[in-house]
Amino acid sequence: MSGIGEAETSGGTVRQQGILIRWNDNRGYGFVEPDNGGPAVFAHISEFRQQRLRPKIGDRLTYDLETGGPKGPRAIRIEAELEPGFRPESRHRFALWSPAFLVLALVSVGSAVWTADKFLIPRLTPESSEPSPPDDPVAQPQPLPSFAPNPGSFQCRGKQYCAQMVSCAEATFYLQNCPDQYTDGDGDGVPCESLWCN
Repeated sequence: MSGIGEAETSGGTVRQQGILIRWNDNRGYGFVEPDNGGPAVFAHISEFRQQRLRPKIGDRLTYDLETGGPKGPRAIRIEAELEPGFRPESRHRFALWSPAFLVLALVSVGSAVWTADKFLIPRLTPESSEPSPPDDPVAQPQPLPSFAPNPGSFQCRGKQYCAQMVSCAEATFYLQNCPDQYTDGDGDGVPCESLWCN
């Protein structure tokens, strides 16, 4: 005869019964409170026989008890007792807003945008009706005009590096007038030679 909180199986072994009291769906584990008292028992998602459903707090479970492990008692071969009239579609295996679903959705949207940008948009852009200039092997591309603000409009505002400057004139002003400058690496008096003043 089995005690309270225990159920006999056809093989004669004693199965435990309890209620799922805590569950972390992201990590796939929780704890069962045994009907016969005692400490809470660890339960992992891999031990559930009915993998079509995600466990939820309050589920009534039957399980075999494994003791002697390094982390205490653990439930194995877990089965959920489904309430009468239960419809499996009422409890989804994965939540719609789970992290895995969100990552998949973001990757899908990113892929669609990239594909449209690379292949679809150039095809939809009308080509210019102007005739293209004839190929002249002697013609050289002309450099774009550079923006050279008035040097009198600069003020020392804490910029110290070439990447913070917007022109050679600004870099020269900072080197000559502002403290703690790192714009003239070789000390020749010409700032930002590789970026602005080449």
